[in-house]
Amino acid sequence: VWTQRKAQARPTSLRGSAGLHRALGKQAKVRLGLGLEQDFARHRRELGLEVVPEYRRQLGKGNALSSNFKLFAGAAPTQRLSIQTFNALQIHLVGNLYTTIDANLFVHRDSKVARLAFKSELQVGLGYTWDRKWF
Repeated sequence: VWTQRKAQARPTSLRGSAGLHRALGKQAKVRLGLGLEQDFARHRRELGLEVVPEYRRQLGKGNALSSNFKLFAGAAPTQRLSIQTFNALQIHLVGNLYTTIDANLFVHRDSKVARLAFKSELQVGLGYTWDRKWF
Protein backbone atom coordinates (compact mmCIF):
# COMPACT_ATOMS: atom_id res chain seq x y z
CA VAL A 1 0.00 0.00 0.00
CA TRP A 2 2.80 2.44 0.86
CA THR A 3 5.68 1.21 -1.27
CA GLN A 4 4.51 2.10 -4.76
CA ARG A 5 6.68 4.14 -7.05
CA LYS A 6 5.16 7.06 -8.96
CA ALA A 7 5.26 5.09 -12.23
CA GLN A 8 3.45 2.09 -10.71
CA ALA A 9 -0.31 1.90 -10.41
CA ARG A 10 -0.06 -0.46 -7.43
CA PRO A 11 2.73 -1.96 -5.34
CA THR A 12 3.69 -5.50 -6.21
CA SER A 13 4.56 -8.11 -3.63
CA LEU A 14 4.80 -11.88 -3.60
CA ARG A 15 4.45 -14.15 -0.59
CA GLY A 16 5.33 -17.80 -0.15
CA SER A 17 5.45 -20.10 2.84
CA ALA A 18 6.40 -23.61 3.87
CA GLY A 19 5.69 -25.41 7.11
CA LEU A 20 4.00 -28.24 8.93
CA HIS A 21 0.29 -29.11 8.84
CA ARG A 22 -1.49 -30.65 11.80
CA ALA A 23 -5.08 -31.92 11.76
CA LEU A 24 -7.18 -30.95 14.77
CA GLY A 25 -10.07 -33.35 14.27
CA LYS A 26 -12.06 -33.84 11.07
CA GLN A 27 -12.98 -30.20 10.49
CA ALA A 28 -9.95 -28.17 11.55
CA LYS A 29 -6.25 -28.04 10.85
CA VAL A 30 -3.42 -25.62 11.46
CA ARG A 31 -0.25 -24.82 9.54
CA LEU A 32 2.83 -23.36 11.20
CA GLY A 33 5.78 -22.32 9.13
CA LEU A 34 8.16 -19.74 7.77
CA GLY A 35 6.89 -17.15 5.33
CA LEU A 36 8.85 -15.08 2.85
CA GLU A 37 7.43 -11.83 1.48
CA GLN A 38 9.12 -10.01 -1.40
CA ASP A 39 8.27 -6.35 -2.02
CA PHE A 40 9.25 -5.60 -5.62
CA ALA A 41 8.71 -1.84 -5.35
CA ARG A 42 11.12 -1.37 -2.42
CA HIS A 43 13.35 -4.34 -3.35
CA ARG A 44 13.06 -5.74 0.17
CA ARG A 45 12.55 -9.25 1.43
CA GLU A 46 10.88 -10.06 4.75
CA LEU A 47 11.16 -13.40 6.53
CA GLY A 48 8.71 -14.20 9.28
CA LEU A 49 6.51 -16.65 11.08
CA GLU A 50 3.20 -17.69 9.55
CA VAL A 51 0.31 -19.33 11.41
CA VAL A 52 -2.74 -20.52 9.45
CA PRO A 53 -5.72 -22.11 11.22
CA GLU A 54 -8.32 -23.57 8.82
CA TYR A 55 -11.86 -24.79 9.44
CA ARG A 56 -14.29 -26.57 7.09
CA ARG A 57 -17.71 -27.91 7.99
CA GLN A 58 -20.26 -29.75 5.90
CA LEU A 59 -23.71 -28.35 6.70
CA GLY A 60 -25.81 -31.10 5.11
CA LYS A 61 -27.62 -31.25 1.76
CA GLY A 62 -24.40 -30.31 -0.06
CA ASN A 63 -23.84 -27.04 1.81
CA ALA A 64 -20.45 -26.18 3.32
CA LEU A 65 -18.76 -23.46 5.37
CA SER A 66 -15.02 -22.83 5.34
CA SER A 67 -12.77 -20.30 7.03
CA ASN A 68 -9.05 -19.65 6.76
CA PHE A 69 -7.15 -17.19 8.97
CA LYS A 70 -3.59 -16.30 7.96
CA LEU A 71 -1.25 -14.43 10.33
CA PHE A 72 2.23 -13.33 9.17
CA ALA A 73 4.66 -11.65 11.57
CA GLY A 74 7.89 -10.40 10.01
CA ALA A 75 11.19 -10.80 11.81
CA ALA A 76 13.06 -8.03 9.97
CA PRO A 77 13.58 -4.51 11.38
CA THR A 78 10.33 -3.28 9.75
CA GLN A 79 8.18 -5.45 12.06
CA ARG A 80 5.50 -6.21 9.49
CA LEU A 81 2.21 -7.85 10.51
CA SER A 82 -0.39 -9.13 8.03
CA ILE A 83 -3.74 -10.69 8.86
CA GLN A 84 -5.91 -12.22 6.15
CA THR A 85 -9.22 -14.02 6.59
CA PHE A 86 -11.05 -15.93 3.88
CA ASN A 87 -14.58 -17.11 4.65
CA ALA A 88 -16.82 -19.00 2.20
CA LEU A 89 -20.36 -20.35 2.34
CA GLN A 90 -21.36 -22.80 -0.38
CA ILE A 91 -25.11 -23.32 -0.81
CA HIS A 92 -26.37 -26.18 -2.98
CA LEU A 93 -29.03 -25.13 -5.50
CA VAL A 94 -29.68 -28.08 -7.83
CA GLY A 95 -27.54 -30.86 -9.26
CA ASN A 96 -23.95 -29.65 -9.37
CA LEU A 97 -24.91 -25.96 -9.26
CA TYR A 98 -24.05 -23.91 -6.15
CA THR A 99 -24.19 -20.33 -5.06
CA THR A 100 -21.14 -19.10 -3.18
CA ILE A 101 -20.75 -16.24 -0.76
CA ASP A 102 -17.20 -15.14 0.08
CA ALA A 103 -16.33 -12.56 2.75
CA ASN A 104 -12.64 -11.67 2.99
CA LEU A 105 -10.70 -9.23 5.20
CA PHE A 106 -7.10 -8.03 4.90
CA VAL A 107 -5.19 -5.95 7.47
CA HIS A 108 -1.55 -4.95 7.04
CA ARG A 109 0.72 -3.09 9.49
CA ASP A 110 4.29 -1.94 8.98
CA SER A 111 6.15 -0.34 11.92
CA LYS A 112 7.77 2.23 9.60
CA VAL A 113 4.40 3.51 8.36
CA ALA A 114 1.97 5.53 10.47
CA ARG A 115 -1.16 4.14 8.81
CA LEU A 116 -2.86 0.75 8.90
CA ALA A 117 -3.87 -0.78 5.54
CA PHE A 118 -7.34 -2.31 5.49
CA LYS A 119 -9.36 -3.98 2.73
CA SER A 120 -12.56 -6.01 2.82
CA GLU A 121 -14.57 -7.67 0.09
CA LEU A 122 -17.84 -9.51 -0.30
CA GLN A 123 -18.46 -11.66 -3.36
CA VAL A 124 -21.56 -13.60 -4.38
CA GLY A 125 -21.43 -15.97 -7.33
CA LEU A 126 -22.45 -19.22 -8.94
CA GLY A 127 -20.33 -22.34 -8.97
CA TYR A 128 -20.45 -25.70 -10.71
CA THR A 129 -18.69 -28.86 -9.52
CA TRP A 130 -17.33 -31.24 -12.12
CA ASP A 131 -17.83 -34.97 -11.79
CA ARG A 132 -14.53 -36.79 -11.19
CA LYS A 133 -15.09 -39.06 -14.19
CA TRP A 134 -14.14 -36.13 -16.46
CA PHE A 135 -10.58 -35.97 -15.07
